[in-house]
Amino acid sequence: VRVPRKSGPLGEWVRTQRRYYKLWRRGESVPLTKERMELLDQLGFVWLPAEEKVGGGFRGGRPRKRKREEEDALAAQNAAVAAAVVAGGGAPGGAPQNGGPQ
Repeated sequence: VRVPRKSGPLGEWVRTQRRYYKLWRRGESVPLTKERMELLDQLGFVWLPAEEKVGGGFRGGRPRKRKREEEDALAAQNAAVAAAVVAGGGAPGGAPQNGGPQ
């Protein structure tokens, strides 16, 4: 799941989750639980978009119709992520602390 930065509150939430993930990988304590990471993984959440850009090259010159189809699919994915967050307990920063990689 890729969420554009211009997606308002959802874009900010995604950015925060990615920041927590990077800190977690360094072994720091973050308010992102392993359960939430697993749920987001199941949804296809992209934790490190820079790595995906290199491997998948999604910034290339896509035909306009294909780009629109991808934007429509992205909107559907955004709705799924939002629904999962609401179902999983609400506030993005409200999860208990965990101790980083295990």
